[in-house]
Amino acid sequence: MFAISVSRKSWRFITPVVILAMVLSACATPTPQVIKETVVVEKPVEKTVVVEKPVEKTVVVEKTVIVKETVVVAPTATPAPTKVPVKTVYGNLPRNETLIFAGTASHDVWDNFNRLISARVNAYNGSVTAVAPAFLMSAGKLYPFLAQKWEYNADGTEMTLYLTKGATWNDGKPVTVDDWIFTFDYLAANKDKGVGGWLSPGVAYRAEGDDKIVFSFTDPDTKKPTPDWRFHRTFWGYAPLPKHVWEGQDAMTFANNPPVEAGPYKLVNCNADTKTCIWQRRDDYWKKDAIPAPKYVVYTRQPESKDLLVQELLAGNYDIAQLPYVQTQAVMAQNKNIKMVYYVDPCPRQVRFNVEHPPLDDPAMRHALSLLIDREKARRIDTPPDLEQIVPWPYAGKPDPRLYDPADIEKYDIGKFDPQKAAKILDDAGYKLVGGKRVDKNGKPISLQIMSFDPSIHGAAVAGFPQIMADAAATIGLEILPKAVEVGTYFSSVANGDFDIAYAWGCGAKADPSDPLGIYTGFLSENYKPLGQAADFDSVTRYKNPELDALVKKARGMSPTDPAISEVYKSLFHIITRDKPFVSLFGLPMYMPVNTEYWTGWVADPPILEPWYWNSNTLVLLEVVKPAK
Repeated sequence: MFAISVSRKSWRFITPVVILAMVLSACATPTPQVIKETVVVEKPVEKTVVVEKPVEKTVVVEKTVIVKETVVVAPTATPAPTKVPVKTVYGNLPRNETLIFAGTASHDVWDNFNRLISARVNAYNGSVTAVAPAFLMSAGKLYPFLAQKWEYNADGTEMTLYLTKGATWNDGKPVTVDDWIFTFDYLAANKDKGVGGWLSPGVAYRAEGDDKIVFSFTDPDTKKPTPDWRFHRTFWGYAPLPKHVWEGQDAMTFANNPPVEAGPYKLVNCNADTKTCIWQRRDDYWKKDAIPAPKYVVYTRQPESKDLLVQELLAGNYDIAQLPYVQTQAVMAQNKNIKMVYYVDPCPRQVRFNVEHPPLDDPAMRHALSLLIDREKARRIDTPPDLEQIVPWPYAGKPDPRLYDPADIEKYDIGKFDPQKAAKILDDAGYKLVGGKRVDKNGKPISLQIMSFDPSIHGAAVAGFPQIMADAAATIGLEILPKAVEVGTYFSSVANGDFDIAYAWGCGAKADPSDPLGIYTGFLSENYKPLGQAADFDSVTRYKNPELDALVKKARGMSPTDPAISEVYKSLFHIITRDKPFVSLFGLPMYMPVNTEYWTGWVADPPILEPWYWNSNTLVLLEVVKPAK
């Protein structure tokens, strides 16, 4: 081997010769050629190596170089990546940016977003994605939205609410303290029309600066200051109204369409024919630390047929739906992307009695009717034995001995099924069996209706228990007629008192089962509405009791941590179980098949969310769910 030492100047002459040789060789069949040239070398080699470092010792040689054909190989082009077409749904929505909720649709109202009248609110039109409350409580965690915190004064007679700065309505206008004050005034002015959310008598409020509201509490009877240590719970889910939209509007007829709200989504469109609403994430959403991942949210009515619903889930067309346990398990076995979220609804199911419809004004009749409900049989209709519970107390979860006296459970037959005892109670109360039929105290045959609604909404157990109750009643000569109605009809009928017996649910202890005062406040005399006027959902029984009023008033003035409050709660439970304006049925399990193909975060242990997508909890769910890819 030898190295060649060639000056840069010499290369100018050598290079053309080499290039010419290469060109010629490329144009003909290669044959050996003899080329004579003089080069400076150190010693003979068989190939030429160019080095930058000069070599001092050189000799002159004459060599023969065999020039071989040069083949230029074009570089192989890297293929461009193949673009996978993005699947689109509902017209042109990218599937991987769209979260699809399939629900049971509380009723067929798709063009009205007035959230003040519960009988007109379709919980499954998706408007919950547009509404921002002060706070949300989900899975034991408090989420601030339009408010940041609250503070009580030393004796609990005042509470200051600190509002979130920088929040805006979806029309770009700021959410102000004036909106809040307007809301309190507006709801109070319309409370006789059946709107909810108005503050209790004795609660005064005033703005302090542009980001605080001070509430003061006064006894309506004595007009003296009184503590209310639970008032902050008023704002868990409480959302104000935009004054510039609602001022001057009729609370009963205003549709609020398109809805002006402060939440993260705006309405794109709703289609009553397909029962589908599309919502798009706001680009200007003010809660910058919690921007939801889905750009679009679709709410659609799930098929009433369980078989069709199963097919939709298997095809990945929904991200969450409601399906009984057995079918959910079958879907999971066939589609690995489907998981199940299971929980017991924190609002136990109930039967409510209209105490202004005789003979339901008699506690003895209500006691007998409770004994005609075979809760165990009803709950077995579509539920595995280990996934549901009889709830004899009016709140979800295990009983807390601080809140009730177990003796009352036994004495007043809470949760029991005993038709023969029911017959004896009716006999003793004067409801005699004449010609095989029960008659009232005037000798008129008794016939009562029990109202429920579409079984696809709350399940077969809910739809089935009225017939089970009617069958048991027939064995003792009492006529009960099940009546299933459209959900909108249900809500309006129940609110106006146009029912005898109604299926219902109680959420009064949802916020804090260890301090369930909300169970009893619905029965306060101040919430009473005569028949024909819309009552709040927790007040539809029209039950009134001054003894209960006094106990609720006493509990409001006590701290939830005060040991003495236990006796107050036991007394309240005693009154309700004795008088029975309602009776408990069972805790209702909810099975949520969720699709993890496009979105994750549904399933965690321990649970980090409550998978309700029909109320304001949806906002928390939207913060938790993230793209799968």
